[in-house]
Amino acid sequence: MAGFAVKMADQTGAGDGFGAGFITGLTKGWEVEKSLKLGIANGASVVTKIGAKEGLIKEKELDFWLSKTLTRHWEK
Repeated sequence: MAGFAVKMADQTGAGDGFGAGFITGLTKGWEVEKSLKLGIANGASVVTKIGAKEGLIKEKELDFWLSKTLTRHWEK
């Protein structure tokens, strides 16, 4: 999947943020693609702040992040 273009402040917690977002989506009964998008969003949000917890997405921010278009494409 593509990612979000964000200004990174600290990469600490990016992977954990992704995992937490992805698992949260699955536990909510969401399809895999939507759960992946939440994981990507949570990882992207975390890296915009210093530390592993500061940027984690709150419930009230879900609609904002899920409405955003994934724009960053990766190449091998």
